[in-house]
Amino acid sequence: MADKTEKTGKTNKINKTEDTTNGKTGKVRKNPFLFILNRIIYPTSLYFTVIILILYIGGSALDHGNTNMIPRLSTVLIVLAFSFILNVANIILTVKRLHISLRIVIHYLLTAVSFFVLFVVSSDYEPSNGFTIILVLAYTLIYALICAAVFAVRSARKRRAADSAEYKSIYDERI
Repeated sequence: MADKTEKTGKTNKINKTEDTTNGKTGKVRKNPFLFILNRIIYPTSLYFTVIILILYIGGSALDHGNTNMIPRLSTVLIVLAFSFILNVANIILTVKRLHISLRIVIHYLLTAVSFFVLFVVSSDYEPSNGFTIILVLAYTLIYALICAAVFAVRSARKRRAADSAEYKSIYDERI
């Protein structure tokens, strides 16, 4: 199945459609439905499934027959909203036009605020100020550890790619 080079506007092999508005065949745009499906719906569903699975397993393991620890419908909807916000934060984290430090700050703020608002403020539990501070500090510490691990892996990959690049002499070979 080869790519279509005609000005038909049909989908080609790599899920892109040809731009036939101005008659140029070299200009290609992405299918917006596939973007929404691959970048928004699938990752949000994955985050939602993993979080709900953890909550149900934890709730049933800690409950011992009492069903108070198993998430209710309101908790499931809160997890869905948090999963969507987490996915949006991850999309912002991949925007190359922003500096990496700004992307991390935006990602941290989005995830921290959404976690705090959705899980702490909207819950039936009335947390004390000390508990809230400990929760924010614990979240910040976990976020910093994960961020440090990601940066370590990223720098190791860049170093390995730079080491494996072919050496080109800047001097004339005749010397």
